[in-house]
Amino acid sequence: MLFRSITTLAAGDPVFGDGPKVSIIKSRSGSNLIDLSGASFYNISFQHLGFYGQGSSGNSGKGIYIHGVTGDGSTQALRIIDCDFNYFGSNAINILGDTGNGILFDSTIADVTIRHTGDHALYVYASLTNTFRNIFVGQVDTPNKAAFRFVGGIVICDRCNGVNTPTTHWGIIGAD
Repeated sequence: MLFRSITTLAAGDPVFGDGPKVSIIKSRSGSNLIDLSGASFYNISFQHLGFYGQGSSGNSGKGIYIHGVTGDGSTQALRIIDCDFNYFGSNAINILGDTGNGILFDSTIADVTIRHTGDHALYVYASLTNTFRNIFVGQVDTPNKAAFRFVGGIVICDRCNGVNTPTTHWGIIGAD
């Protein structure tokens, strides 16, 4: 269990678990679980983990939130592999730049399941080639939101399935 957000990871820091049903990081306060802000992030990976938010009404907590990347900064070689995200009041995964510029480069998000988010399940300001593979979004609990929200960049989606909520879009692609 987690009491506060993880706010720092150095380049090359892996966060590994024994599987998304066994190794679980859970929010006790409704805040963002992983909340990274800074100039650049390189070669960070989250693998074989379960992420659980509070998911209550009005909660704005995110699962993985990378933001505030300024100037020439970027997020490169991010890997989110074999992870489950459940019950977030906002996005399960949110990666954006300070001015909405594409900041995600050469990254892979694969074998991910997302259930019950209060906003777009995956919200990414992409730049050069990023691969999204075998992602299932079960429910997005707010009408007119999307399972996949991509703003710009080159995005490859392979077996990105869902969503089970009838008032939710599969994806929204393009500028805000």
